[in-house]
Formats: sequence, structure tokens, C-alpha cells
Amino acid sequence: MYKAFVYIEDGHGRDYGTLSTPISVRVPASNYFVQAPQLIATPNTSNVEISARFATVPGKVWGAILGEADVATASVARIKAGTSAVCTIADHTILFELQTLMFSSCALSPSISYKALIYAEDTSAQDDGTIAFAVDVLVPAVTTSNTFSAFPVITRNDSVNNDGISLSFNARSLDGRMWAMIVGDDNGNCMTIRNMKYLVGSFCHQWNIPIND
Repeated sequence: MYKAFVYIEDGHGRDYGTLSTPISVRVPASNYFVQAPQLIATPNTSNVEISARFATVPGKVWGAILGEADVATASVARIKAGTSAVCTIADHTILFELQTLMFSSCALSPSISYKALIYAEDTSAQDDGTIAFAVDVLVPAVTTSNTFSAFPVITRNDSVNNDGISLSFNARSLDGRMWAMIVGDDNGNCMTIRNMKYLVGSFCHQWNIPIND
């Protein structure tokens, strides 16, 4: 952020003129996120898939998966260098507005909370891009009975109306059951498995449905 000023006076050079109020000047980032990064599927100990939509194509993107304690000290330089990262994406070319980023060969521990930080810029390498808000990454415990191979998404925007919405998802095991519901923000901020199964705060729902239907 910069400040611009203008000063004017008469032609006598006596410094009796008027100084303007400051004008805020913000140089736009060379790249930013049209759609914030989000997980595509349930992470595992080796792989994490994240999608994001970028404003500038072509561009460059870096990513780092960090322990929660290391997020506060993250910076563009530290993300690019992979400092304290468990696994990284480095100098990856952005070829499409909507792009999938694959972290591979990670060594994540189940039931430990990590954060994924994604940084994007244009191709000029001026460190003048944008760091997205951290994405929560949690590898399920080994005893977890089913996970998502594709997280739920709204199928079509025009499917959202007063009667409900249409969602699609993929489960890794088709031999299972599914619960889904729509709740208000107050219940959505503290959702639990028990609340799902007992339909706490539900406006509409699908309850105990075989996944392979």
C-alpha cells in the first residue's frame, strides 16, 4: 500500500499553498484466486488434491503443506522455498483458469491437522502475487470406514431453490450408506456425525441411504 499526495501553490514560491489529503494507492496483485483453493477428495498420507480458479493464465503457482504451528510465519519466500513444509508444489505452470494441484509423495500422519497454503503469481517472477487462505488438510484415522474420492459439489447452480439442491459426490467404497442435510449457519459451524444422524437443525435431508442406489 502506498500514499499519493499533491501540493499546489501560486507562482511566488513561498510555500503557502495547499497539500492534498492522502490518496491510497494499491498496486494490484499479478495473480489472484477467482475461486479459493479447496480439497477435491479426502486426503491420504501420500496425496492431497486441491482445485483453484486463477485470474491470470498463464501463471505460476507454489504450494506447501505445513503443520498448524508453522502457518503464522508463512510468507511468499518461505512457501517458494518449502520451509517447514511436509510436501510442496514448486514453480508449477498455470495453464487453465480452473486447475487441479496434486501434492504427491507426502508423509502425512493420520488424525493430525495440517494446512495447505497456495501462492499464485504471473510469469514475471516479481513475488507480487497472492497467498490464498489456508486449506484444512486432515488425513482420516486408519479406522475410518469410508472416505470421499470426490467431495460433494452442487451439480448445477439452477438446481438451488426453495425446495432443495442437487449434489453429487463419489465414495471410495460403494458398500456403504449416506446421510445429507441442509442446515443454517449456526448449526453448520459445529457439525458432528451425531448431529448428522439425528438431523439436528435440518431443513431438508436424505437419511441413511445406500450409496450404490
